[in-house]
Amino acid sequence: MKRIKSNLILLSFLFSLVNLKAQNSKVKDYDNYEPQYCEGVIPSILNQSSSSKAKEATKTIKSTNAKRSDKKTEIDHAIESSFFEDQLLTSGQILYGDPMSEFVNQVADELLNDKKQLRDELQFFVMKSHVPNAYTTHNGIVVVTIGLLARLENESQLAVILAHEIQHFVLKHSLQQYKEVKQTIADSRSRRGNSDVESKIKHLYRFSKDQELEADKMGYELIKNSKYDLSEGIYVFEMLKYTDYPFLETTMSIESFETPYYKYPTHIKEGIAKKLSEAVVADEKSDKEELDEETSTHPSLDKRINILKNLVDQKNFTGNQKFVVGQKQFEEIQKMARYELLLLFVRRGDYGRSFYLSSVVEILYGKGNFIDKVKAMSLYGILEHKIKKHDLADYGCGINQNRGDWRPITAAIETLDAKDFGAFASKLIYDIYAQRNQESFLTKITNRSFQLIQSKLDINLKDFLNFKPQDIEAAKKNIDTSAVMDGKLKNPRSRITRTSGNEIAINTAYYMGVFYTIADKKALESYFNSVEQSYSSIGTTKKETYSSKLERDKKRYLYSNKNISSITLLEPKFSYSLGRITGNGDDIRSNRNYYLEEITKKNILEQWKYVSKYTNNDIQMLNNSVSKSLKTEDLNNYSRMNDWLSERLNNDTGQMILFYSQYLNLDANDKYVGWVGYEYTEVPRPFDPLALFYTLYFPVYFPFYLAQQLQNDCYFNQKVLVYNTETGRQIYNHKNMVEHKIKEDFLRAQIYNTIYEIKHVEGK
Repeated sequence: MKRIKSNLILLSFLFSLVNLKAQNSKVKDYDNYEPQYCEGVIPSILNQSSSSKAKEATKTIKSTNAKRSDKKTEIDHAIESSFFEDQLLTSGQILYGDPMSEFVNQVADELLNDKKQLRDELQFFVMKSHVPNAYTTHNGIVVVTIGLLARLENESQLAVILAHEIQHFVLKHSLQQYKEVKQTIADSRSRRGNSDVESKIKHLYRFSKDQELEADKMGYELIKNSKYDLSEGIYVFEMLKYTDYPFLETTMSIESFETPYYKYPTHIKEGIAKKLSEAVVADEKSDKEELDEETSTHPSLDKRINILKNLVDQKNFTGNQKFVVGQKQFEEIQKMARYELLLLFVRRGDYGRSFYLSSVVEILYGKGNFIDKVKAMSLYGILEHKIKKHDLADYGCGINQNRGDWRPITAAIETLDAKDFGAFASKLIYDIYAQRNQESFLTKITNRSFQLIQSKLDINLKDFLNFKPQDIEAAKKNIDTSAVMDGKLKNPRSRITRTSGNEIAINTAYYMGVFYTIADKKALESYFNSVEQSYSSIGTTKKETYSSKLERDKKRYLYSNKNISSITLLEPKFSYSLGRITGNGDDIRSNRNYYLEEITKKNILEQWKYVSKYTNNDIQMLNNSVSKSLKTEDLNNYSRMNDWLSERLNNDTGQMILFYSQYLNLDANDKYVGWVGYEYTEVPRPFDPLALFYTLYFPVYFPFYLAQQLQNDCYFNQKVLVYNTETGRQIYNHKNMVEHKIKEDFLRAQIYNTIYEIKHVEGK
């Protein structure tokens, strides 16, 4: 009996160890945080082709007793919804099986605990978007953004949002809105098309005021019958009023970075104050426009808050719970979403926002390697764009887009000129580097930043070390301030006190004192020496003239790329439209032919494989097409590369180091990544009266005229981008349009020419 008891104790101990190990294996390493991707088995809806789902929906609609015109509209909506939803789920921006989406599904389970049938019709996902929002599609796909999860304070707030989105599905608001704005959507399309999935979902699922209020009312009923606290919905609306603000605020002004020897001049502080006061005036104007019920597409948030307050006052909700699934689980999801939010801002190139929020996250959760890398990357990114004189409002420093406590620091970043900011950024980046000098990515960023300061801003790094404030005070006393007409001749340099050795003169810029308080000056000097040596080995850059720039642009593509042994391509984007060009030819009034689009895209993929095989070129296609063979691993590979490419495209700086390069894990032979996009448009030929006139005189030509007139003009547009992921440089960029029908031989010829040009580019 004792032996059995001891064995049971041993087994329970071993089981607890295994369970503990399993739990620990799921613990997120926030110190070295990496982007979250999908996990587990792929959702079954992604194993069935878009066309088959659209055909099933069409068959169901045809069997109803609705009017013929209504059936036509519903069928168009069902087809568009089926194809778009698959595009959304395979875009690389949707998460499933990960901790965040699993938590959202658990809240949905609690919310719909007594509505099993409705729960089975709905599927919940998380979207990698910084915008705090949620969306519901026609077929029951509910999407919650990371930007929203990062702002929520408890589980009840998430439940209120899900309840609202569920009602949009129950009430078929998507179909109702489609019937009302279908023509507007068709008119808004352009020949260029819109590949941004996020902007499409906003456009297609943008509901009216009445629909929003109706979803609110029905959602409240759902919450009232659940365990969740409805009064938390008031905070949700208040949170949505402040989406231009950071999710949590901390005071960060330029003065907080000053030292006794590094102080910003009055003109800089006055410039910042002026920008801030102008922004307040702009706020008042935009707030007034948003409160105008007549022009707003949504009911005012204040109105929705008052409706909910009246409802809450009618019932005591103090007994309801803010957490049902669990507070610890929610806090973990909230933390993960906030780390993901930092990544999203970096991917977008919103460096002003990521710099500020990295400090917020650091206060919340403590210092860490990942947060330091985000902070350093943000400063480095701003420096790159400031040197190139780009509009910093496009890189997260837009004062009118950033309200609250992150506005002062973004105003300061915009006010500082390149040299001012270069000194400011270099000090903060070096401090991070000195603490984590074994981190390879930080080393790359730090080296690049100081090379930029030295080569592009013409700052001698040793001048930082030579700065001596006491010499400046002495120099001030010795400045010659005598009258201008004193009968003596002077060298202009006499206005500056001659100093000895390495001492700095009175005209030293204020920012040269930024490193004065650093403790280990020997380490700093050693680092500066290494930067200067690496820069001198590259050679100084000659001043570029207009002719030399033209020559450089030409030579950029003259070298041979025959050493490219492998190219990784994101599965080609393809759109197939039928219609007619209107106006000046920039807009097209057409309908997407989704069925032909799916068939032709498969053909394009087959032709890429064919050309790759028979020309001995290793073209690796990252698959994201909905099919029976699609796997979670396929979507994750596509998503990783798409993240890198998105960051690349959001930074129009050729040599810039990219943050997502840390997560690619590519072999040396797989360092080239490409993107291919196709647009195919068939347009009926316009009536040609002159040709008809000729056929009246020569009737024998009428059959030829008729055959020619009944054909469509076909426009085949191709866009190809190829990058070197090691350097981040673009090695191929080509766009062309051919008037030709899509045929097998034509596609093969186009693909062969593309591959050949990538390897033998000449003056493109």
